[in-house]
Amino acid sequence: MTLVVDASVALKWFVLEDDSDVAERLLESAAPLHAPTLLLAEITNGLWKNQKRNLIDTEQAQRALSVLPQSINVWRLTERYLADALEIAIELDHPIYDMIYLALARESGGQVVTADKRFLRRVAGTPYAAFVVALSDWRPA
Repeated sequence: MTLVVDASVALKWFVLEDDSDVAERLLESAAPLHAPTLLLAEITNGLWKNQKRNLIDTEQAQRALSVLPQSINVWRLTERYLADALEIAIELDHPIYDMIYLALARESGGQVVTADKRFLRRVAGTPYAAFVVALSDWRPA
């Protein structure tokens, strides 16, 4: 199954947070990891925020940014998913960023792995829930 990694999960590879150990197991699993190119900007922003909070230093942030491209097996152009993501965002009344990951998962028949509780709450009870799994619930196949 295709696993789409969102920023809430990928950031845990570089900054120690709750469930960083699960995120690390995901990274080390045999499952091919997919992501939209949007992930690069979101992770860069997350690294900046964590450096600003003194949770990582500048060197760690730079190193993480240089490693991220190799951490994802398949990169997808974000623009490809914008129309579908907009439709879903309007339907669910939720920010477009998360819907880009969801649109990618839907197209590929996979699942978004996320630690974003707000995103998980928004899709719960909708037909889109089948395309999203909480990081804490993810298990290797």
